[in-house]
Amino acid sequence: MPVDLVNLQEKLGVSQEMLAHLERAVGVGLIHEGLDPAAVELSIALVDDEQICTLNKRYRGTDAPTNVLSFSMGSGDIRVPG
Repeated sequence: MPVDLVNLQEKLGVSQEMLAHLERAVGVGLIHEGLDPAAVELSIALVDDEQICTLNKRYRGTDAPTNVLSFSMGSGDIRVPG
């Protein structure tokens, strides 16, 4: 399962070890849900409050920061500014 991680913020450092832990955790969750991790592609963008607020307003109509935004592959062209 490839995990594409883009770090567009400066508050949190992201190491290769952190990425490896993330891939393992996602794999365990997928297996728990009865899905094949080899058939999944995951992209994660770490952004600051200003960027997440912009994305939340654009895609959900809410002008406020949020912890998580998620999109399915079938939801069209999603672009993260940065």
